[in-house]
Amino acid sequence: MKKILAIYFLFTSYSVWSCQIEIPAFLIKINKVQDQSIFTNNNCSDEITNEFLSIISTTSGKISAKHFQNYIHETLNKSVEIKPSVFNVFDAKDFFKEKLNLTNDTIIKNISSIHSQSSLGLDQLKNIEIQCSKCSELGNQNIQVKTTKQTIWLSAELERSHKVFFAKKDLGLNFTKLSTDLFEEKIITSSKPQNYIKSLDHLNHLKLSRYLQKGDYLTRSSVIPKVLVKRGQQIAFKYLKNGIHLEGKAVAKGQGRFGQRIKIQNTKSNKYIWAVVDGENSVVIK
Repeated sequence: MKKILAIYFLFTSYSVWSCQIEIPAFLIKINKVQDQSIFTNNNCSDEITNEFLSIISTTSGKISAKHFQNYIHETLNKSVEIKPSVFNVFDAKDFFKEKLNLTNDTIIKNISSIHSQSSLGLDQLKNIEIQCSKCSELGNQNIQVKTTKQTIWLSAELERSHKVFFAKKDLGLNFTKLSTDLFEEKIITSSKPQNYIKSLDHLNHLKLSRYLQKGDYLTRSSVIPKVLVKRGQQIAFKYLKNGIHLEGKAVAKGQGRFGQRIKIQNTKSNKYIWAVVDGENSVVIK
């Protein structure tokens, strides 16, 4: 009887599981496409292995091995044992954003392993140490990941979401008077948000420095300040000091763009004074 039971269990064990796959309890996906480096044990055929890797590549979260086993059985008519019974799969970009406490508007656009690993496998998360000395800055940064078994270096590209404006139609250098109706607002991510124009408040004080095609973003390099006051021109000035508000006429003794200080001469008193250009043929004294 014992011999019969032993043969029975041997037979059923072999018939239920044609092969076995084992992966770490925690899998942090670095690459979009996974490879066989994620396995701690695998004696399955290429067909089963490739199907498993394909599922892992598009999956994240807390996963029951039974779901994968049932899927492979239904898809390939193969029975595979997957360990552990429950495992966790993370996208590295989301995982490290949370662990590094990056701001909500900061994203990790790309991440890669210097050691060409498709994933980082861990038996538990509590023994992981993550360091990034410059992740408060945007651009390409290095992340050091220490576990009880190894130290891994990752390269990450950090970007921030911000507002930009793009041309609604082709704009040539003949557009000397830019207006807000020529542009539309959009939110993008980039590693250099400082390169983009973030407001159209002073658009009438700018002019194009190059041709803009429809869809091109309005950047600081695509515009230059216009000369609003020319030397020798008669201009209007406003005097705003100590609660006093006076207006008058003056002659510009130099040229200036928006926000620049120039010397002017009061036409009544002939006195010279410094003023700030605040518009076309207009300055303010503060």
